[in-house]
Amino acid sequence: MLAFAAICLLAGILPGLCIDALSAVTQSLVGAHMPVQAALPWLSIVPIAESRSSYNGLLVFAFIAVSTIVTVEVIHRFASRAVRRAPAWDCGYPDANPATQYTADSFAQPIRRVFGEVVFKASERVDMPAPGDMRPAHIHVKASSGKSPILTTQLYFKGDPWINNDAGVRPSLIMSPRRESEGLVAKFDFVIKAG
Repeated sequence: MLAFAAICLLAGILPGLCIDALSAVTQSLVGAHMPVQAALPWLSIVPIAESRSSYNGLLVFAFIAVSTIVTVEVIHRFASRAVRRAPAWDCGYPDANPATQYTADSFAQPIRRVFGEVVFKASERVDMPAPGDMRPAHIHVKASSGKSPILTTQLYFKGDPWINNDAGVRPSLIMSPRRESEGLVAKFDFVIKAG
């Protein structure tokens, strides 16, 4: 596989040699071929017609390599060195159970995030805590009924180790998830005054 990758890279950096090598094939297939490239300055391509574009493979490769190195350096130099507290990556499902992985919901999640507000009148917000943030895990909820004012609140999870660090946590806002066949499930009833 590495050999094929190296051949592709060389074909991009030294396109003139490849064009000359394939000229007999293109001549037999389409009845034409590009001008001979071997006599041209190193790594240049002369197009078939003046109106067509051409490029220097080495310059394109050098630009991509330099851009990548500069980007990596800038990110490493100016990025925060603070450690973030977060759970291990779990595809959005903290319960490592086969029933919670790769369902129709997990495949539809990107579609819900992109079109949720426009099509489904629902929104989902992902809040990445700052490094050292000790807030408990929570869900932001907005609910309304007819013309009543919008109720905005946060729901918390029983057993969260950081639940005592947030002054806004009230016992009435703590949910107790239970394990079911599809994973962890929690229920919360809202009471909204009719508008």
